[in-house]
Amino acid sequence: MYDARMDRSALLIDAGYLLLGAGGVVLGADRREDIDCDYTAVHDALSDYVEEHSGLPKLRTYWYDGAPGPHGEPTADHRRIGALPRLKLRLGRVIQGQQKGVDTLITLDLLTLARERAIATAYLLTGDEDLREAVLAAQSLGIQVILLGTPPIEGSRQSFALIDECDEHIVLDEEFWEPYFSPVQHMPRPYVPPSEEDDEDWDAPEEERARRFGTRYCELWLSEAYPDQVHQVTERLPGIPVEVDAPMLRAAEVEFGPLREREDLRRAVRQGFSSYFVSVVLPDTE
Repeated sequence: MYDARMDRSALLIDAGYLLLGAGGVVLGADRREDIDCDYTAVHDALSDYVEEHSGLPKLRTYWYDGAPGPHGEPTADHRRIGALPRLKLRLGRVIQGQQKGVDTLITLDLLTLARERAIATAYLLTGDEDLREAVLAAQSLGIQVILLGTPPIEGSRQSFALIDECDEHIVLDEEFWEPYFSPVQHMPRPYVPPSEEDDEDWDAPEEERARRFGTRYCELWLSEAYPDQVHQVTERLPGIPVEVDAPMLRAAEVEFGPLREREDLRRAVRQGFSSYFVSVVLPDTE
């Protein structure tokens, strides 16, 4: 029996693969925190491509990513992405810098779409071999699965086994991705004009200097942050979101040297940031 629901497509995007794949090709970057993406524009471009290629209207986009922090809180970018029309945001977790649970979420959505005969074709932007069995199962239920990809680079390659199982493999070239990616302009190391206090600062214990660094960094960060970024830090206290913490520690390494083995200094920098943040943003809680 004909089912009109099948005359639709769906787009499933693994954000980790998107950022490191496309961002790596365009910028040569290999860390997400170095990549700035126009999420709305790249989503619109991919949606237009899918509808044109399939000749079918798109049911919706499913966007998968890992949420950082002990409780998996969505970031400001996640909230902006989740507000896009006809898009479902699915969040796994980020544990020790690695996405967890994203493949399971993709599998569940792909098989539900196939089992409910909601679509005829699924467009999958990912590279993980763990999805091979999900692709086979979805195909057995009667839908096509087309794999979208970025030009392969070191650290972001699609599994050959996954490519082989999909009905078609389409690599979107650098020209397609280039308009939507730019390098992150990391906040420079806070600068305080030389003074007598600075001369004394170098005689202070290293941990105290690290706390003062965190304070100066927070002062500069607050002068440039958007309200939703400030709100995000407020929600994460006493922790600091990775989007703020990572560039702050990199800036601190310019002054103190490598901090990988210096938990005492990392803690002091964070304490300086958090204490100043609370004193300015949440003075009534002190």
